[in-house]
Amino acid sequence: MADRNLTFEDFKRLSPEERNRRYEELSDHDKFLARCSQPSGVHGVLCNTCIHRKRVCCKAFPDGIPDEHMNKLEENPAIECAPDVHYQPKT
Repeated sequence: MADRNLTFEDFKRLSPEERNRRYEELSDHDKFLARCSQPSGVHGVLCNTCIHRKRVCCKAFPDGIPDEHMNKLEENPAIECAPDVHYQPKT
């Protein structure tokens, strides 16, 4: 069993590689704090904040917004969704 002398504060100062290697040295509580402090990887979808969006549809995609379009929009918010329809954030 690994020594549990590493504090969460010290753990935060380590490089990501060192964190992976020394994670087991944390107390159970500090392991919990370490997991909670990790980025979730979840990000918002721009379509959710667009003035053209109505539930799962929008002016450009009345039958539903394709996932691949949402991914392209994340890469470049200036792309055209349909002729004369672009992402416009709600105010």
